[in-house]
Amino acid sequence: MMAPVYKLENWTLVERMDNEIVYTCASGEVFGHPVYGQSEEITTSPLLAHFDAIVVTASGTRYYLGKPHPDATTLPANDPFDRRDHILSNSQLPKVETLGELDRAVDQATHELNGHAPPKSVPETFRAQAVKGVAHA
Repeated sequence: MMAPVYKLENWTLVERMDNEIVYTCASGEVFGHPVYGQSEEITTSPLLAHFDAIVVTASGTRYYLGKPHPDATTLPANDPFDRRDHILSNSQLPKVETLGELDRAVDQATHELNGHAPPKSVPETFRAQAVKGVAHA
């Protein structure tokens, strides 16, 4: 069964620092999340990777990124989805080609958190992101 995907609207990518390690998180209005109210402002756990408009956090939560906040980029607001793609492509966040790769990024973070050796199938870029993300998840 696929993990649920919650929606973030009016979002930006933000950097957080913990023990001199910089994490990329998403901040915006969440929809459909069982813990938060509709359109409640949240900041996610550190992001591990993205597949198209879906991002996954170190805690394993998936978010669909809707329209970005107007101040999130200097691109004109004509097409908010072009703006979203521009923001993601200019971020340090690794892009994956399949949803399965997102799952492997989460598995990597879980293994690191539990002190296990990383699975061999996880790309090296996820290992660095997962190790960074676990400290803040």
